[in-house]
Amino acid sequence: MSLLPAFVVALSVAANAVACDPAAAAQEAAAPNWRALTLVQGRSSAATTFVAREDGAVLAKGDCPDKESWTLELSGLPPKVTALRLEVLRDPSLQSGGPGRVHGNFVLSELAAAIGPKGSKRPRALALGKASASWSQEGFAALGAVDGLPNTGWAVAPKFDASHHLVVELAKEASAGAGDSLTLELRFDHGDRHVAGCLRVSATDAPPPVRAEQPADERSWGDVQSRINGAIDRGASWLLSEQLLDGSFDIDQTGYRNGGTSLVLYALLKSGVPKGDPAVVRALEWLKCAKPTETYTLGCQLMALHALRDPTVDAWMRELLEALLRNQLPNGSFAYKPGAGADLSNTQYGVLGLRAAAQHGIKVAPEAWEKAAQYVLSVVDDAGGGAYAPLGFRYAPGSAATGSMTSAGASILAICDEQLRGKSKLGGLIASARRGAEWLGQNFIVDGNPRGDGAWTYYYLYGVERLGALLQQEEFGGHRWYREGARWLIDKQEGSGAWPPLGAGALGSTAWALLFLTRATAASTGGSTRALSTFGGDDPTQPISVRASGDAPLTFWISSWGEAERVHYEWPGEEGRGLRVKSVEWHAVGLPGEEESSAIARVEKDGGQPCGHERFGGQFSFPLPGDYSLFARVTLNAPPAGAPADAAAGGSAAAPGAAGEEVVLESSLLAVTVRGVLDPVLFGYSSDPRKNLLALQKPNAVASSRHDEWWDGSRALDGLVARGWSCNDSDRAPRLTIELEKPVRANVLLLTPIRLDTARPWPAKVKVTVNGKGAPIEFSGEVPSGARPLRKWRVPLGAAQVVRRLEIEIVEFAPPAPERTGCGFAEVELQVDATVKK
Repeated sequence: MSLLPAFVVALSVAANAVACDPAAAAQEAAAPNWRALTLVQGRSSAATTFVAREDGAVLAKGDCPDKESWTLELSGLPPKVTALRLEVLRDPSLQSGGPGRVHGNFVLSELAAAIGPKGSKRPRALALGKASASWSQEGFAALGAVDGLPNTGWAVAPKFDASHHLVVELAKEASAGAGDSLTLELRFDHGDRHVAGCLRVSATDAPPPVRAEQPADERSWGDVQSRINGAIDRGASWLLSEQLLDGSFDIDQTGYRNGGTSLVLYALLKSGVPKGDPAVVRALEWLKCAKPTETYTLGCQLMALHALRDPTVDAWMRELLEALLRNQLPNGSFAYKPGAGADLSNTQYGVLGLRAAAQHGIKVAPEAWEKAAQYVLSVVDDAGGGAYAPLGFRYAPGSAATGSMTSAGASILAICDEQLRGKSKLGGLIASARRGAEWLGQNFIVDGNPRGDGAWTYYYLYGVERLGALLQQEEFGGHRWYREGARWLIDKQEGSGAWPPLGAGALGSTAWALLFLTRATAASTGGSTRALSTFGGDDPTQPISVRASGDAPLTFWISSWGEAERVHYEWPGEEGRGLRVKSVEWHAVGLPGEEESSAIARVEKDGGQPCGHERFGGQFSFPLPGDYSLFARVTLNAPPAGAPADAAAGGSAAAPGAAGEEVVLESSLLAVTVRGVLDPVLFGYSSDPRKNLLALQKPNAVASSRHDEWWDGSRALDGLVARGWSCNDSDRAPRLTIELEKPVRANVLLLTPIRLDTARPWPAKVKVTVNGKGAPIEFSGEVPSGARPLRKWRVPLGAAQVVRRLEIEIVEFAPPAPERTGCGFAEVELQVDATVKK
């Protein structure tokens, strides 16, 4: 007998309890009273037998099959039942201690339940509701045990040799007679002997919500909030470190030139990066170099520009809005680009772009919102439960509803209702949006995309944030979506600050994670601010400890004196009041054009009194971004010779020098990184696509070799430094020949060096032949010291000349490459530079 087809499934996963939350505390105080059930009989699809332990647990015995189904009949039900608890228990007789029979792990593919008289062949099936677990393996959440899908399930890796539990609410309270028993069917269909070994089943009559207990260390929200702030800063810092030489970010630039850069820029602005930050300025300049036509790009770019809160972009946004509206099809959906197809995902970005324009004060015709809502209502997945039943949304007609698309569809309806002020010709759009939220609540998880592809988990979570903000709901199906999602995201953040490269790669995952954590859609009265960078710390073994914070300008100060220095140089009777400082001179190392250190600030004192807690701070604005070092040179008045010193603190018998003698101390070097300064050269690179004479035509590129199709010679002429031409590893004389479609007059050739990976060399020297005539121009370029080039090579061609053909040959590598020569150029450009002397 199979109980599974009779189920009406409603879905969810564990809500994290928060001890500091009054509602959570009240729920904890009213913890359900669980009644353990007693095994009457058990059947297996294999040869497994079942032994009842004294504590009410059921232990599986015998050889474990590859897959298995169990049917357990259990007695001892309370008169009414609101929820069931399935405990999977550790047991020393199991391999790895359990709770799985063989691996320590198991996968409960599906769970079903029914109530009826003992031995009944037709017990009445119970409709299961929300599911939660004390612990779930990533990708195997509690939802998987009750979602009716054969390829999902609940599992607990890597926490083996431990007990866990699954709690499933009933969709409707059930009654049990004195002679009734519970029939429970459990399927373990994953394969490879992922079958449970020991379990205990309990029932409760506690009023809902009934949730699985969470570990104590997961209950404190205050600690999580501080971790969120740190996660946002680390994520934004990683995104900033990934900005390319031209100011862009590498997310599918060949398909959507401006799209990924706009998405990352939007995430950075929402994460508190100010609009005057060099990274923002450079990205905006690069975006100006092309007019997008794709809906995804237009939508993301409109959101980013609106996030600037800058009226100077009004005209730019109007132009983008006009292009976006041209992509809206008669049925209300948005095509990927003119003449292309449409779907709900792409339509979502179209509507987000419309909303950004409207919020910026640009009028959007009501017809655009009406049409978009009409399209969304055409892709609902209505299971026929009535006008108030949960409503899922499909990627396109004919596909199944998923979490990411339901959050998208419901969000669009909420946006259209917002913009139409609740007066849509289609009726109550907000009611349909809330039905979508109900579907999301029933299917809620944070470690996957409900009923969809897990590669789009971060994309789905951003959709959850958006819908929660638009509907002003802090819970979906009893789940505090932000708290659960935030906990999961901060645990998944990598050491670099990025999130795993799913869907649109690490850049996309990180941007979506930040948009969730910053609650980007929620209305705000002011922009958030990133934490200031800080450098340095206290070391009592050093003469002077210095610290710094900020960027442009950088603030620096003395944070403490060394223990030995305090003993040596504090005057008698002034112990603990500080040294008699006459001056502090601050020096920087690494300033452009300076081989030695340079004084950047000075603080003068009379040296006649102890300094107390004075910090002798200063500020300096570095001319260029980069890595620098600071140190403080302190001149102080020494105490009289023979003054006592504390030998226990590391001092000598007497302090050196006579009364009033000057002593000079220096701190160690403090490394600081400055990035908040706009480098004029890098800023110029962001606008190079407009200056590149090759961008006005379609030149033909022929390479002596290529690594593969992604590194073909034509990639060096596509206007994007994200990709380029690279020779293969066996090419000892790599050559790229470019035939221009039309001759151009130029005097500078720009080359952006690349290499395939750190195991391969950089190009170091080239020979350039113009028009196949004359002696080649030999040029030795700057070899990058890090993972990326910091400058383009500017190869002078002499007086401006007509260029028809270019031959570029790499003649030296750095380091020399006896075997693997995979390198080349990301971009080849021709310009006319009026500053070049003829």
